[in-house]
Amino acid sequence: MKVGQKTDKGLERSDNQDDLGWFSINGCEIFIVADGMGGEAGGRTAASMAISIVKSGFEQGKGSIPFLLKTSIEKANRLIHEKGTSGEAQYKKMGTTIVAMAVKDGLAYLAHVGDSRIYRFRNGKLSRMTKDHSQVQQMVDDGLIKPEDAEDHPDSNIISRSIGAKPTVDVEISPQPHPILNNDMFLLCSDGLCGLVKDNNIESIILQGKSVDETCEQLVAAALNEGGHDNVTVQLILFDKIARQINNNPQQIALQQPIHQKPDKKTKNLYLFIALFAIIFLSGSLFAFLFVKPSQQSLATNKQESPRPEVDNNKETINSSPNPVTQTKRTDPIQTFDSTDPAAQLTIKGEFRVYYVKKGDSLSSIARKFKVDLEILQKLNGIKDKDNISENRELKIKEVKSRPENKSSSI
Repeated sequence: MKVGQKTDKGLERSDNQDDLGWFSINGCEIFIVADGMGGEAGGRTAASMAISIVKSGFEQGKGSIPFLLKTSIEKANRLIHEKGTSGEAQYKKMGTTIVAMAVKDGLAYLAHVGDSRIYRFRNGKLSRMTKDHSQVQQMVDDGLIKPEDAEDHPDSNIISRSIGAKPTVDVEISPQPHPILNNDMFLLCSDGLCGLVKDNNIESIILQGKSVDETCEQLVAAALNEGGHDNVTVQLILFDKIARQINNNPQQIALQQPIHQKPDKKTKNLYLFIALFAIIFLSGSLFAFLFVKPSQQSLATNKQESPRPEVDNNKETINSSPNPVTQTKRTDPIQTFDSTDPAAQLTIKGEFRVYYVKKGDSLSSIARKFKVDLEILQKLNGIKDKDNISENRELKIKEVKSRPENKSSSI
């Protein structure tokens, strides 16, 4: 591992309120850059306090690396806020940004508050590893401006989170440690560099392949060439020989686990949408289960369990409607006969055989046709004028004598 670092007050400031630190504590390499604010004495004091308190937290604290980063930075925030609100004029409203990287067993753990940044240079490409806590970055996240417009935005120096501004602070810790590959380079810097020198120009300087010290000199010079109106601080670490140590001790593995991070605004909105959708879906399912499905099941049960209608010789029940209708079954079905037999022209109706008068029929001709007594036929049908009967009239014929081959019993 090779480390280069440089800080400069810039071309317009009378003092340097930035600070940096590099410590080796319990097998862990810790790198810190802080950008103080709040007046000459206040800014310098806040940056120095932040670095000192984080160092002390790793020396005295116990727990995982993410836990030590978080708790030590929170403690620095509390103590700096107390000093800034103590009433001493030179420390009034003092504060600082901070970026910190702790490296152990080939893994990099990152933490930050404010707009100072950590970059990683890998395989010729520069990548931001932190997201600024600034008003302009929030506008980018909300889709109000494009990322390429953020660097030149007039409010780019307004930060939304800092150490010491409030009694508590939300420290952003990388959710997972970042594995380090051979020849990876990490750059920690204040906004005196990244606020003046664009990312592609930083990448071009690192690509020249000079030593870490020379590269730091070039980065600071690039910031001064862009105006140098702020303090500028850079820390460049080259990992040329990485050897990861795999520890099978469960307690040690547990110490390396990341701590819980609060979701950002977009993630919170996504969680809220998913929860709302789930509630609506479950409510609809419950409604269907309680009200729709039972009625369908009841209908199906009625269809399956409804008893078949009992049919006897005289009655049958029709169940095709909600109110069953009982009908009387005919016991005297229509009988048909041979069409050559006069009896075939008769219809059974009750205890009589009935004949329907045709055109040209007389009562005498009907009596002869069916071989019945004329007077009996006349009395049976209540006919006074035997020679005057209307067409289609229904005549009751009590007895019929059929041909021998079509024998039938008398009715």
